[in-house]
Amino acid sequence: MTDPYAMKPEVYSALVDLSTDICRRNGKRKLVWIADQEKALSYEVKPDEMLLTVHRWFAKKSCPGNWLFEKMGSLADEVNSKL
Repeated sequence: MTDPYAMKPEVYSALVDLSTDICRRNGKRKLVWIADQEKALSYEVKPDEMLLTVHRWFAKKSCPGNWLFEKMGSLADEVNSKL
C-alpha cells in the first residue's frame, strides 16, 4: 500500500499468468521489455511480439512503482518462458 509497493509472491505469480494469457489471446509469442523509455517507444514491434510499457511513460505518475519497474525484465522473461 506504500512505497516501494511490493507484491506478495502469489500476486506477482498471478501477474505472470495474466500477462501470459494476454499474449496468447492476442497471438503473441514474445513479450518485449526495454527499460529505456525512448528506445522502447521507438522500437518497431514485430507481429508476434507485444511491447511491455509502464504508465509513468505516458503520465506524471510513478506507476507501477519502483519495485515492479525493476522486475519488468524478469516479468518478461517469465512470461516468455511460458509462451
